[in-house]
Amino acid sequence: PSAACSPGAGLWSADAGLVLLNAWLETGARVPWFQKHGTPVITNTQAYSGLYSVSALGNDEVFQNFGAVAASAITEVSFWGKRVGGPFDYVEFQYSDATFSNTIVNGIGVSDDWMKFDVTSFLTAGKMLTGFGVYGTSPGPTWLAD
Repeated sequence: PSAACSPGAGLWSADAGLVLLNAWLETGARVPWFQKHGTPVITNTQAYSGLYSVSALGNDEVFQNFGAVAASAITEVSFWGKRVGGPFDYVEFQYSDATFSNTIVNGIGVSDDWMKFDVTSFLTAGKMLTGFGVYGTSPGPTWLAD
């Protein structure tokens, strides 16, 4: 794929390999991610493995749609977050039957540095995943990366 994604971070399928594309981490272009809510900003002031990250506050959400992938075939859904005081983010899963599920990931008090969040266990069994999003944090921002 054209995406740069560090091993073990992203959305990986046993059938399709890397599903989420993170080109903005290398180029600064948001596509195929989009701003679903708020005004997340691509920035080069913080980066994990690429040159850029997304700075997200409160209701800011970056989201990506993709072809349906069976939850049972997904081996990992993960991302990196950084926030002074520890990352605290809301993660959203979108399914082919037009339903959504979400969860909160909490690294508050653990570290002010980059933390990897593996959210695979929050997928809904028996569903087909078609989208994934991550919200920011208030106070923040939270920086999000591959």
